Amino acid sequence: MILSFKKAAWLQALQIVAVALPVAIQLWVARRLGTFDYGRFVFVSAFAAAFALFCDFGFNWSATRLVAVHRADERKRSQLVATTLLAKAVLFLLGLALLVLLVTVVDEFAKERRLLLIASLGVLGSALVPTWYFLGLERPHVGLLLDILGRAVALFGVVLFVRAADDLALAVAVVAACQLLAGLTGLVLLSRERQLSWTRPSARGIAATLAQGTPLFLSTSAVSLYTAASGLVLGFVASREQVAYFGAAQRIVAASSTVLSPLQQLLYPRMAYRLHHEPHNARRDVLSALFVQGGAGLAISAGMLIFATPLVTLLFGEDFVPAARVLAWMAPVPFLVSVAGVFANYVMLGLGRDRLHLAMTLTAAVLNLVALVPLATVHGSVGAGIALFATECFVLLFAGIAGVRLIATLPKVIRDR
Repeated sequence: MILSFKKAAWLQALQIVAVALPVAIQLWVARRLGTFDYGRFVFVSAFAAAFALFCDFGFNWSATRLVAVHRADERKRSQLVATTLLAKAVLFLLGLALLVLLVTVVDEFAKERRLLLIASLGVLGSALVPTWYFLGLERPHVGLLLDILGRAVALFGVVLFVRAADDLALAVAVVAACQLLAGLTGLVLLSRERQLSWTRPSARGIAATLAQGTPLFLSTSAVSLYTAASGLVLGFVASREQVAYFGAAQRIVAASSTVLSPLQQLLYPRMAYRLHHEPHNARRDVLSALFVQGGAGLAISAGMLIFATPLVTLLFGEDFVPAARVLAWMAPVPFLVSVAGVFANYVMLGLGRDRLHLAMTLTAAVLNLVALVPLATVHGSVGAGIALFATECFVLLFAGIAGVRLIATLPKVIRDR
């Protein structure tokens, strides 16, 4: 196995804390706001997630890979840091301008104008966190600790200030302010990196950085259409209560799936490095990742399927019992994602097959949207859950076939790279 057990265990412990904190925030907010206002909270959070995705622009994949490959080149890494941060700043300003336009001309956004503008501060914080840099250097604990810092303060804030439905704006503001705190702290840590020197970014460098991130941005955007943005789409075709039920089930699935994040954060930069410098070890690494991730994902999915109703009732209360049916349909998602991720992320992205990855995710997004709108219109939150399950089945099929073919011809693939 290519991982240190001690390092993986340490990261897993941090990840459990990082997962538990936002779950606790969601539970507190859901119980204090009620189904209608919690549905509004989910709607705003879904938009903020899409906005943050735009600012990330695939850099958590493309920039991480470049930092990993050039980890010994101080000048190259310094250039990457400067151009990536400035590119993120430009993207945030563009996204903010789009938000102002949306809240002016689209009724559904105009209804939540104040909340969306408040949430944009949290998006700025997310854009500032240099997770991609520390991932590339195989120091994922830094990003996790920043995440824990922001969410721990946010949990304290919502418990202190959010008491009833009238406190919805406070809930959004507290979460956004703490995300901004985490981002600013990340910048301070980055400024203290001794192996970095300030390099003035050029317009050409920023354009090149955006070009490298574009295929992966489009891929992650497509993925967002059938994950984070599903709640946003559901808000246009169903009631806020249905959005709340879907949001509750999605929070449980997302929290369960992110338990595997430490393993993914360690394996992706390591796989990218070995595919460039030690390709003879790649097949063994892929098999090891399939065994570990697939087994963990299967256990998580089985647990959610068996205990769907008790989980929803325990975590969100009796008012959210309808979310149990949604969770039952979405329960297989952690297993599907864990296996597909080995082929899609480690193999396809590790080999630089960004366009193949993009073709997969765009097709999945289209299929999901085609299924989501009619299913959600007729069956509400359950329909959204069914659409997500079907989409992840397609992704696994596509990624599995493409990944196996790439591994089978690995020496030739590397020569042609």
